Amino acid sequence: RNYYLALCGGISVYLFQTIFNFGEINNLFLFYLLLGLIFSIGKVSSKSFSLRGVLAGIAKFILVFMMLFALVFAFIFGVIQEGRADYYLRNARLDDMNKLYSHVDMDYQLAISARPQEYSLYQFYGDFLLATGASSQNPTVIEQAIENYEKSLQLNNNYPSTHHNLALAYLQIYRITRQAKYSESSRQNYQLSVDKAPNNPRYPYEFARKLHTDFDDVPAAITMLRKSIAIAPNYQEPQDYLNFLYKNYPALR
Repeated sequence: RNYYLALCGGISVYLFQTIFNFGEINNLFLFYLLLGLIFSIGKVSSKSFSLRGVLAGIAKFILVFMMLFALVFAFIFGVIQEGRADYYLRNARLDDMNKLYSHVDMDYQLAISARPQEYSLYQFYGDFLLATGASSQNPTVIEQAIENYEKSLQLNNNYPSTHHNLALAYLQIYRITRQAKYSESSRQNYQLSVDKAPNNPRYPYEFARKLHTDFDDVPAAITMLRKSIAIAPNYQEPQDYLNFLYKNYPALR
């Protein structure tokens, strides 16, 4: 019964967040689920204590004040700020669909100001800046995208998609400036995206394409394509690309 109640508690919190649109940025379901499981197996003590006299009154007042302060703090930063971030994130996506790009930029900045420790907001903002800078061939905007991707990685460097997008941003600047430092940074982050997703065939496939088209390293491209096929033998795109390279570079077969 305790396990059942713990599961219900975790799922209820998750549903509550989803209904009130607070579940998109941070999915806290597993956190609350595990927290409920911990409480369900812990021993609850029925012992209590009492305080008497003036000191007891002061202690109780301080305790109540601290609890109220904690509740207010949790409400402001755990509910209001997350709600603001989610609100502006949704506005940014809506304005992007309506091509109100100046509003999109402001919406992302407001969302980040509400949740400055949320890594995904920096990645979303970086994606917008990368698309904008690439279409206009503006290296300054792409550099801003790089800054946001790097901030995202400082907060959470476990996501291969962030490294992949950062690699693409460096590659875009390299295509514009032809500076070798950007090429090297791009390759490093493409490799990190592959390393952090050892069971995902898409990342080595995407890296292989860039190795061929941008970095002029066909042998390394073939190695990545073989890696992608080894992960997913039925994945046709890397197999077709590998056959194409073998046709044009038969000595590397």
